[in-house]
Amino acid sequence: MQRPEPIAIIGMSCRYPGGAESPAELWRVVSSGLDATSDIPRQRFDVDAWADTGSGRGIITRRGGFIASDIRAFDAGFFGIPPAEAEIMDPQFRLLLELGYEALEDAGQDLGRLSGGDHGVYVGVCFSEYRERLLAEPGGRPMDSFLICGTTSCSASGRLSYHFGFEGPSLTLDAACSSSLLTVHQACRDLRAGEIDLALAGGVNLLLSPETFVAFSRLQVLSPDGRCKAFDVRADGYGRAEGAGLACLKRLTDAERDGDRILAVIEGTGLTNDGAAKSYTAPRPAAQAKAIRKAMADAGITADDIDVLEAHGTGTRLGDRVEIEALGTVYADRSPSLPPIRLGAVKANIGHAESAAGIASLIKMVLALRAGALPPHIYGPNSNIDWPVSLQLDTGGGAWPASDRIRRAGINSFGMSGVNVHLILAEHRPTAAAAPLAPHLPFLLTISAQSAESLAALGRAWVERLKGASDAEAALLVASQAHRRSTLRHRLTAVGNCAAELRACLALRVMDMETEAAPDCGVAPPVAFVRSGSDEAGIETQLRQWGITPCAVASRTEGQGDDALAAELAKAGARLIVEISPQGFAARRMEIHGDDGETQILPWISALAPQVSAPLALPAGLGRMHEHGLTLPLTVLPPNPGAAWIDPPAMPWSRQVFWVERAADVPKPQFPVQPDVPAHPTAPATDPLDQVRTALAAVLGVAPAGIDVDTPMAKLGLDSLLSINLANRLGALDTSVSPTVFWNHPTVRKLAKHLSAAPVNDTVLAPTPAPLVALEAELDDILERLG
Repeated sequence: MQRPEPIAIIGMSCRYPGGAESPAELWRVVSSGLDATSDIPRQRFDVDAWADTGSGRGIITRRGGFIASDIRAFDAGFFGIPPAEAEIMDPQFRLLLELGYEALEDAGQDLGRLSGGDHGVYVGVCFSEYRERLLAEPGGRPMDSFLICGTTSCSASGRLSYHFGFEGPSLTLDAACSSSLLTVHQACRDLRAGEIDLALAGGVNLLLSPETFVAFSRLQVLSPDGRCKAFDVRADGYGRAEGAGLACLKRLTDAERDGDRILAVIEGTGLTNDGAAKSYTAPRPAAQAKAIRKAMADAGITADDIDVLEAHGTGTRLGDRVEIEALGTVYADRSPSLPPIRLGAVKANIGHAESAAGIASLIKMVLALRAGALPPHIYGPNSNIDWPVSLQLDTGGGAWPASDRIRRAGINSFGMSGVNVHLILAEHRPTAAAAPLAPHLPFLLTISAQSAESLAALGRAWVERLKGASDAEAALLVASQAHRRSTLRHRLTAVGNCAAELRACLALRVMDMETEAAPDCGVAPPVAFVRSGSDEAGIETQLRQWGITPCAVASRTEGQGDDALAAELAKAGARLIVEISPQGFAARRMEIHGDDGETQILPWISALAPQVSAPLALPAGLGRMHEHGLTLPLTVLPPNPGAAWIDPPAMPWSRQVFWVERAADVPKPQFPVQPDVPAHPTAPATDPLDQVRTALAAVLGVAPAGIDVDTPMAKLGLDSLLSINLANRLGALDTSVSPTVFWNHPTVRKLAKHLSAAPVNDTVLAPTPAPLVALEAELDDILERLG
């Protein structure tokens, strides 16, 4: 029987205790053998008010694993979510949105190309403690659209699919502590079945409610010291922890074809349930062993092929003993000539992250494969456990070097509901070594962010990253940025003949940065280029080196005006003229009158290239065009480094606090919201642009000054429910507005222009513009914005 195709892990993201805001930081925590647990933060709830004083009705611990960053804060603007909605949205879902973007960025996926694809989202979630908090407000919060769409569990995965435009399965799974590893199992199955081409899989868990701590205390499963002392004689229950993690997955053949960086591969998965166990919450060794055997059969391996086991390892007396019994049963027939399997559990470091526990184990083992080392298990071994000779608790850690033998790890997870999941993880060995990347000079670096503040922070991070970089390293960074990062609304470019010159140029541009959101405009060939002087051959050679094939290249002859030059280029087939000029960025329209009497409008763009040497004039001009949203097909710039690519600086978040305090603990502060606007103002603004802006601001709960009139309203947070509200508010224009009109007129400026020109009760929608008409409309917007 043919072995199922392995699944490639091409990207990861996470938040875990100990300041582990990324996989690299999680590796710092586990490789250093840290205990990342801490006291329960006052920000979560008043632990003193809920402590057990001997009645058996309170919380028996004051400790657990908690995320260091402020879970109240969120970059709502980046995801187009208005403040009023962000405040109500479960912070677990907000965290998943950030991690989804980070995982795809880590995987080097172009989000623009992913939208509309058969891609899936699989998320494990157990609790919705923020929803409980909202419903417990004095008087009760009304069941509005924000509460329904922002706190129901389906939105944990649905929000990701909606934001990224994924059209594959969107599943939220709850299997208690095995939830997140179950999502990986399901994603692998759907990838192998051809249901999807890419997946995000993982889980999230935030500890917001004292009531859940009380319930687990009364269940007698928590450790009083809040730690998971897995496989230790002192094991007396588990310590609860927060966390979240996502993995980006593809079929291995697809990842290799696409030149993705492959971190590791999942060779097999197994899934069972305990069935009729001794009790509902008691683990059953036979069912766990069955899941392990199913995963090994799926991977086509035997007990001799495993080096390492990442155990579930909760630190409960029953759970630890049952897990070792199950593992020992499976590996009893392991060859005695092989060394014992090294065993550990990430919960010993960070605590038990419940629905985000299994993905933490997976990320840890991927990092161990990449580092060629195993972190030490910081507890045990428990002398009261009958340890099989095939297993050894790895309290020392140490090297896990590559050899002729494929390195493999088993990852175990089980949950209170009886769901057992096991994964077989293996290193990936490329069939061919990545070719070295020759520096592509001069350098053209293009970076972008969703806000000017984030762009400035990203620019500073790049300046620091390029410090001391060689030309070869800079080439790889620039190539990775060009091919593995999405282009966002605020853009900045820099050029240089070497790494040091590139860094200096970027530092100056960041210092003097005055950026505005680039219009969403893509310009396609045929394009003609104009340059002062007579070096047509030279510029054409440069353009081809930068991946651009112009339909014509020209320079002005003495006395030749722009009209004559534009007419000449139009005859050559040009639909756009680009001039590399030191005069600054500008856009204008040229009227070309043909011999047949027809008039053609030809856009003419001047690209800024000031104060640069001759070799940098063209890339600098192209860069400034890119900043203004006029994207050229730089298909070979720089060369795709494939599997050799490295991580450029990550996009920084621009977060604000959106939070509802617990009514039972502290008085709820007044959250600043904009005053509401009546649906039919008695004194409407005379300017339709101001009126639409004001109405939209009221719907979104933001200040009118914060509305960019040229940003699509959907990106500002206007969804189908809110569009009905906005349509009602715009009744003051004496126009019957259907919510569907926002599809054809997506920005405030375009909607105001349409409404001011529309006849009364006009509900006829304009036809979808043809590509050329759409291009001309976008250029018209650029010209209007440039004055």
